[in-house]
Amino acid sequence: MERKRCNRKIVLDYINGNDIVGYELDELENNAAFMLDVMRVTMDKKMYNFCSEKLKHDYSFVRDVVELFADDDEFITQIVMDYINYLGDSKDIKAMELMIIVTNILVKKRKYDLNSILFKTLAFFLVENTEIAAYLDSSLDPASKKKMGLGFAIVVTDYGKSPIILDFYARKLLDTIFYHHPNRKFEEIIHHRFKTFEELKAYGIEKFIIDYVRLFDQTLASYLSFHLDAIESITNDILYLEGNWNNYNESRLERKKCIFLQDMERFIDDNHLSLNSYELLLFALRELNLLDILKVIAKEDNIDDDEIGALTFDIEHLSLVEIETLNLSISLANRLFKEDIIDPSSDGYDTPTNDAVKVYIISFLK
Repeated sequence: MERKRCNRKIVLDYINGNDIVGYELDELENNAAFMLDVMRVTMDKKMYNFCSEKLKHDYSFVRDVVELFADDDEFITQIVMDYINYLGDSKDIKAMELMIIVTNILVKKRKYDLNSILFKTLAFFLVENTEIAAYLDSSLDPASKKKMGLGFAIVVTDYGKSPIILDFYARKLLDTIFYHHPNRKFEEIIHHRFKTFEELKAYGIEKFIIDYVRLFDQTLASYLSFHLDAIESITNDILYLEGNWNNYNESRLERKKCIFLQDMERFIDDNHLSLNSYELLLFALRELNLLDILKVIAKEDNIDDDEIGALTFDIEHLSLVEIETLNLSISLANRLFKEDIIDPSSDGYDTPTNDAVKVYIISFLK
């Protein structure tokens, strides 16, 4: 039967318990538009109890109620769990959409306690990711696997009719790409690609994000090209880096310098050599023609051009181990300063104090 339109007077009469001529209560309490109006006027979640079981099992109605009472975490969790229990299948697409909607509401409010909805949503993503990874590993040849990337094409095939699930999955894969990179932290990814923030802005932040994602998954990159709202959070995180750009470069350069000095000092000590690790740093940067970096380090440590120019090693009088050390210093400097790679294992290094670094410099100046 077609639903009768409700009006303000009928809604108020229902709320106040007045007689309503021409309508049965069962009919009104089974009318989605009417019961939503009742709840909008009263903002009383208890009114949900008067809704028919049919309405409580209606996806569109439950979704509207969730959005209406988004401030009440416990209530929206409960009504969605009731809906899922009624279906008996949390993998039903509509059930997953409601779980994602509640999860997004909780995450926006930074409510990260693993309640039943968050747990189910996390489980959904992890299971889907595991199944996709297993399929890619076992069913595809290397060329096809590379083309499939992270498997977003499979998500599109399975859930292409659900914009909510596609958006959720796309955002989670974005987090994986930018915040869970095996070798680089988020800020390092950006600085590795651009020397200045102006260079990044000229290239285009959104363009960079999509181009970078394309290295991992072409289907996901194409999806994001038409759904730019999905990259808004990462765009904002990148914009936030502008104010700390120079400080980051300075601290990262200092970190590379410390790693170089510690690695070389350890090698020198292990082989009982008389070489100086700071000399090797300047020598390697000069050999690699990394003059801009060399100038910055020399200026910080009050080393003038004449001292750098006078730095030489008499190859003919060096032992094989000492020559190997020179080559090692060039290789390490190339990796750190030119390729801009800091091994994850280097995170365990203690950054030397200013006094410790001065020891390296002073011994070089002597």
